Amino acid sequence: MLIQDLVSQIDTKDTPIFFHNEPIAGSDYCYARTTTASELAELRGKKDANYREDELGVHLVNLELQDVYNNYLKKNPVAVSKLCALLTEQCAVPTDKIILAYVLFTVLHEIGHWQHLVRSGLTRTEYWKEYEAQRDDLWMEFQFMYHFCRNKQEQQYILDLYDGMYRNLPSERFADDFAKNELPQYLDLMP
Repeated sequence: MLIQDLVSQIDTKDTPIFFHNEPIAGSDYCYARTTTASELAELRGKKDANYREDELGVHLVNLELQDVYNNYLKKNPVAVSKLCALLTEQCAVPTDKIILAYVLFTVLHEIGHWQHLVRSGLTRTEYWKEYEAQRDDLWMEFQFMYHFCRNKQEQQYILDLYDGMYRNLPSERFADDFAKNELPQYLDLMP
């Protein structure tokens, strides 16, 4: 099943959704854009990628679910393992639906980011300052620490540490809670 087929079966809550045939350099397979490049340039004082007002929303690479899962597994096996354990325990996901549930959770999580922006009542700039800047700072800190890892054990430790800190950011908690609340209603409907 392709991500676009999966999304066609869920309520996106009027979130703008964009599908891409190939991954975009430097981006995850599922991500939300809540500010334009010019807004980010002003906020950060530097030039960013060229995306505009009409490109704000959730961006998804339209691959097979297994391929999306495998790519996330390669990128951060610690985070994938933790999330799959959470889905199995808290959402009662059967083992045979774990890949579907993982990718669906990821999509719903990104929709949750958009819903968090909408429900916050903040402007995009205010939202970035309140929520997104923390994530950007944490990402830069992670990259610095990961760069100096001397072996796989240290890399795993840093991945685990980063995942825990990342998941505790307020915007990430909101997006996770949104996805956890939405996920169960779709699991029974899908093969």
